[in-house]
Amino acid sequence: MITIDFVPRDTGPGSNLDFLDRERYWINNSEAVCLYRCDFDHMHYRKLHYNDLGIRFPQPLENAVEKRQAEFLTGRYAARQAIYRSGFMPGPVPEIPIGEHRNPVWPVGTRGSITHSHSTAICAITRDSGGGDRFIGIEAYLSGPLADQVSGLICQAEEHSLLVSRGLRENIAATLIFSAKETCSRHFIPLSAATSDLNAPK
Repeated sequence: MITIDFVPRDTGPGSNLDFLDRERYWINNSEAVCLYRCDFDHMHYRKLHYNDLGIRFPQPLENAVEKRQAEFLTGRYAARQAIYRSGFMPGPVPEIPIGEHRNPVWPVGTRGSITHSHSTAICAITRDSGGGDRFIGIEAYLSGPLADQVSGLICQAEEHSLLVSRGLRENIAATLIFSAKETCSRHFIPLSAATSDLNAPK
């Protein structure tokens, strides 16, 4: 495992890209995996940052709030950086377009997963060797009222009870179940749109 910290050029205070911060990537050569993490501050985001980073602004986000635009941009930036840093494909890193089910369409020869929270985006990339996909997820713990609402929508009673019986607080149990089921849903979306029901996986 190789861990590298770095601050890319022209992203310091006063630059056009000062909404990005704390960029870091890890490479595991034995597993052929590269993980790229980037923090962002959506309060400093501007739409022109898409041009600054060489990423095409997606038309479906035209009417989205700026926070969502910033999340998407940082996620795609992390993905392109992960592919570039990994060395898994020669030449320039191509665009990563939005697929039919809003999933990233990865360049030939690679597979990946993008996740983000309110201030962090992470991408994991690996070679497409015909094996199983790798999925990652990052979630802030749900608050009490929201945890109760989410639990009632997507948690089966035995799932929630099992985690609580192991000593987890109820809101943490709800958060873990939500994150796990969302990951399952993202895995099966390319195969069947019916799996968008988060209550389906157990």
